[in-house]
Amino acid sequence: MKNKVLMGFALAVLGGLTACSSSDKKMEDTATATCGNKTVAESGTLDGSRDSIGWIAGVDWGTGTLTLNDGTQHKFHYRGVKGLETGLAHASFEGEVYNLQNIEDFIGAYYGAGQNFDLGVGKGQYVLNNSKCVVIKVEAKTEGVQLSAPGPGGIHVQLGE
Repeated sequence: MKNKVLMGFALAVLGGLTACSSSDKKMEDTATATCGNKTVAESGTLDGSRDSIGWIAGVDWGTGTLTLNDGTQHKFHYRGVKGLETGLAHASFEGEVYNLQNIEDFIGAYYGAGQNFDLGVGKGQYVLNNSKCVVIKVEAKTEGVQLSAPGPGGIHVQLGE
């Protein structure tokens, strides 16, 4: 168990170092380098909401809808942790999903990084990827008080509400 926790933390740190980006081109380059793909293909969009609480490290949870390019929609929920996050906030998010070949590849653990600074209302950006090379890039509109420096984090995604 201890080894799994340490391995998860190490993966989160590595993901944070390789997956954080604030531009589409950087995100595409990161996904290509991380997954060895020659191209990054947009597979669909997602939107939803999240709540978070933290002191130095934060926890968050949320729900959303994944809409694939073929128009099919899938409800999902997630829970996660992020280093270097303090505060209490609620956010709505929207973004894109890349490299999703099968819906089963959307399920599981994602690692990456993001940044956010809010005193009232603000915006944050997050880029995460999983072991199947699925990349999620979202922008969140946050209400509350939250300080989130660029740092490692991860979420676990499941389908259903």
